[in-house]
Amino acid sequence: MNQAPRIETATITGPFQIEIHWSTGEVFTTDLKDLIGPPRKEDPFCALHDPAFFAQGHADDWGDGLNWPGGLDLGADRLYALGRKQAGLPTREDFIEWMERNNLSLSRAAEAIGMTRRMIAYYKNGSRPIPKTVWLACIGYEVLERQKLAKAMTSPPSSITVESERCAMASRNCEEDNGNSAFGNKKNSSSSLCGKPQMI
Repeated sequence: MNQAPRIETATITGPFQIEIHWSTGEVFTTDLKDLIGPPRKEDPFCALHDPAFFAQGHADDWGDGLNWPGGLDLGADRLYALGRKQAGLPTREDFIEWMERNNLSLSRAAEAIGMTRRMIAYYKNGSRPIPKTVWLACIGYEVLERQKLAKAMTSPPSSITVESERCAMASRNCEEDNGNSAFGNKKNSSSSLCGKPQMI
């Protein structure tokens, strides 16, 4: 299956409630109240607040969304994402945000969680549902990367880094002293650092 999830059947189960069977094999009872929003006279979706009108909703012939009389419709992609979110499952949007947050390309994301590049592409474009195990691997990768970063920030600098900084400081002091000597000024005592750096 390389297509976006399609609605196979849809059954109104109550006000704002609809049970949808998806082409992925998943079944979600989804609450549309927040998606429809509060009733506003200028909003055509205000009609969906009428239980009798809402009960007339049905899946279109291609499974691309839900239709109501008067041309009102909700797309399958939004309904699928909402159904997974309400079921506590990761969505395509969650997966894309994870990749962007960790600066991961398709190839790097595949390497990070031990998947193929093709499967990562499927998850990203929404043509395959993201299993809980895959999402847990994503979370685990992010936690480990944060731990690595925190450790790097708290680790003491190496002796090589310290020595390099000392040499750079000595060089700057020498340049300043040489500049001062051209005007007859007394050399700064730091000029003693211009010799061979001491190991620490």
